[in-house]
This record gives sequence, structure tokens and C-alpha cells, in this order.
Amino acid sequence: MQGWQYRIIKHPLQFSFVANTSRGPLTERPTWFLLLKHSELDNFGIGEFGIIKGLSPEDHEDLEAIAHQQISKWISFLPEPSFALHEQDRIYHIRQHIDANLPSLQFAAETAWQDLVLGGVQQIYPSSFLDGSSSITINGLIWMDGIPEMTRQLEEKLVRGFKTIKVKISDANWDQEFDFLKKIRRITDSNRITLRVDANGAFSLKRAREIMTELHGLKIHSIEQPIKAGKIDQMASLCKNHEMPVALDEELIGVTTAEAQEALLDTICPQYLVLKPSLLGGISACRTWIKLAEKRNIGWWVTSALESNVGLNAIAQFVATTKATIPQGLGTGQLYTNNIAGPLALDGENLYYKPNNPLALDPLVNWS
Repeated sequence: MQGWQYRIIKHPLQFSFVANTSRGPLTERPTWFLLLKHSELDNFGIGEFGIIKGLSPEDHEDLEAIAHQQISKWISFLPEPSFALHEQDRIYHIRQHIDANLPSLQFAAETAWQDLVLGGVQQIYPSSFLDGSSSITINGLIWMDGIPEMTRQLEEKLVRGFKTIKVKISDANWDQEFDFLKKIRRITDSNRITLRVDANGAFSLKRAREIMTELHGLKIHSIEQPIKAGKIDQMASLCKNHEMPVALDEELIGVTTAEAQEALLDTICPQYLVLKPSLLGGISACRTWIKLAEKRNIGWWVTSALESNVGLNAIAQFVATTKATIPQGLGTGQLYTNNIAGPLALDGENLYYKPNNPLALDPLVNWS
């Protein structure tokens, strides 16, 4: 077959534990790999798409069929030999022909194409990170659970040297979780250990104000998405009238035009943005958000959205090319029993790329 070809390979990721969130427990993450090839090249590029139940815009039972339809349409429009196009031209083609309501698929197409262009070796955003001479500082995540288990997670993170800890919180178990946060502050100095909390939109406006007041007394760095996305005026009120810094997360999903993005930031005036490529439309979408944020003196960090090491590898390489100044949220590579082994390795709170440990794609992913 001549010209453009693709394959989609399903690989549901199995959690090694029950991952509790305010949206409910997670035991599996539906995941697919997109392989992209051109007949003039011997190699192929790989990208990853998938969903988080109850959060991802493409949370459809027939997502795989939709992906086939979208990718088939997309490659039918690609000029020959389009693997030589400038990156901005490639992004234009993706945004023209892959639905904006499928941000994870856009992310997969963007990274697969970038991989193909650069030789199909999954080194897609060159920097000193790729030769192992630099690293990315990340936060340590504490998942919701009983106090004994959360304490175990905390002790593990502190022993390993994490200086930024992120704790998932909810309204249902707030008293327990607040006691846990107070415990952290009793044993850690705020000048040494930074605490973040992530509410995933769990609170009402009134409750959010009350909880943010309690959190402020513990010198918490920020709260992610204290109320549900879409309540723009309420979120603006929280950001403008409370001492506790707010980071927008789910609020950014589905906001895809420059005009809407600018209007959102200018209305809410958040202190931080949390950027997830597979929920926002890819690396290029995150670059746009970063540009808009920095113009407004809004801080930001990039977070994975429970990808396998295939997606996490791409995200980490992108982050390494930015001017990130605070710990990122890229520590999800060890969550699964059936992850793809790869080059990312943690040393304390520092994420490194090991060039001698490429992604172990065979035998699951191949073109034979």
C-alpha cells in the first residue's frame, strides 16, 4: 500500500491499586495507541489516546470506531510527502480534520506525526533532557484512602525526597482529609515541604470558601478546581476574593478558541493553570495556554492524565523544552501492572530520561 497508513491498538491500562478520586474509584483506564506510517519511510510514529471516565470529552463507548473514522479522514487530506511539513503546518492539518471534542486523539495524532518525522524512535522534542543531563522536578501524589494508607503514601514520598506533595480531597471525607493535612503540617515545615490539594470540582461555592479558609491557615500552595467547571462567575469570585491561590484544571477542558481562552483567563484571573495535553488538545494547545498565562503573570504546571509511559514520555519531553519553574505533575508512570517499560526514571523528586532504555513497544506494538 502506498501513501499514508495507520493502525489503532487497544491497550486498557490496569491500575495496581484502586485509585480513589472525588469522581469515584478507578481500576482501569481505557487506552489506545495510534501508529502512523508513510510508505516512503521504514519507521512508524506512535501516539496515545484514552479516556478518564466522567472527565474526558471523548468518554464514548464507541470511541475506537470514532477514532478510525477521524484518522481515516485526516490522513486522506494529507499532502505528499507531508512528513516534511513544518510543525505548525502539521498542527493546522490536525485541527482542521480531527474534531476539537476529541482532544486526546488530537494529542495522539500530533505526537505520532512528530515521532514519525524525527525517525520513529520516540525522541520527539529535543533538549538536554534526552541525553540524561537534565531532569524535571515533579510533585508526589497522595491518593484518597484511609488515614493509615495516606500516611504510608506520605512517608514513602518524604523518604524518597519529594518536596512538593499533592493531596486529593473531597467533600465526603473532608474532616478526615483535613486532619491528614494538619498532620502533614505538624511534621513538615512549610518552607521545606510545599502542599497542593486537588478537589476535582468537589465543593459548592459556599463550602469552597469555608474549606479554602481552613487550608490557608495550613499554608497550602494552591487548590485545584475547588468547584465544578463552568461556573465562571463563581470561580472568578473565589480567585479574586480569597487569599488561597486557585489553579484551574477541568475549567480549561473544551475551551479551544483563542478568544474563549483569553476571555476565560481575563474573567476568572486564576493564580495557576494545570495543563493536561490529552484533555486540552495536545502539546500545541498547552503551548497556547502557557503563552496566554505568562502574558498575564499566571503560573502553570503540566500534569499527565493517567497516560501510559508512551504518552507520559511525550509530555515529559515537551515539558523539558519549556521554562517550567515549579514542580510538574508527571509521576503517574508507576500506576499500572501492564504499563509499557520505557526511558523515564525517578530519582527522588527528579524525573530523568534514560536514553539506553527505549520504550519496549514490541511485541504489543509493531507494524508487522
